[in-house]
Amino acid sequence: MTGVRKFIFLTISLAFLLNGSFAQKNKNQLQKEKQKNLARIKETEKILSETSKKKKNSLGELSAINQRIRDQEALINSIEREVQLLERDLQENFGILSTLEDDLDNMKAEYRKMAFAAQRAGSSLNKLTFLLASSTFDQFAMRMKYMEQYSKARKEQVRAIGLVQQLLKEQVRQIDSLRSEKTTLLDDEIKENNQLTSLKKKQKTIVQSLEKEEKNLRKELAETKKAVTKLDKLIAEIVREEME
Repeated sequence: MTGVRKFIFLTISLAFLLNGSFAQKNKNQLQKEKQKNLARIKETEKILSETSKKKKNSLGELSAINQRIRDQEALINSIEREVQLLERDLQENFGILSTLEDDLDNMKAEYRKMAFAAQRAGSSLNKLTFLLASSTFDQFAMRMKYMEQYSKARKEQVRAIGLVQQLLKEQVRQIDSLRSEKTTLLDDEIKENNQLTSLKKKQKTIVQSLEKEEKNLRKELAETKKAVTKLDKLIAEIVREEME
């Protein structure tokens, strides 16, 4: 072999070796990149699964909060109706008490007038005169009985009104106490409902954030899978060229 031919042969051989070495190096790099993308896909799928699970749990919590709010609002409406009925009962009892007090005041005023008139005229003498003016003993007895019954009836009437008044006052006290309890309960339920509404807003924000994260992860996963598909094609081309 002459020197020129030998040089040409060596040059061609070196070029072939360099080209094969470059192709091998390029293939190794692509395979490494593919492995990185596969690892990335695995990690992304893991995060996506966890995110989807969190979103599902958050949606379940949000649904539970919505149900609690609905129940809470129904309870609030029920308590409000109870308070309104108690308020109506109180107003009715106050009206009855006012009427009874007017009756008692009228009876006391009437009694004072009678007492004053009897004092001026001499009640004992008038009573005696009224009794002695009887034409018969039976009339005398009837007048005596009438005077006793009249006095007793007036006293009994005053006592009965006073008793009813006391009972009504006690009833008013009980209703007012119950109304106060219901009002306090209503305030507590409204406060809790406001807290639930605030919690609902926070939970909705969490769900929206998880939905956004899930969407981004799915997009990233799809892009990484596309990259792996392209790398597979490039590697297949290099292998095909090597075989040729």
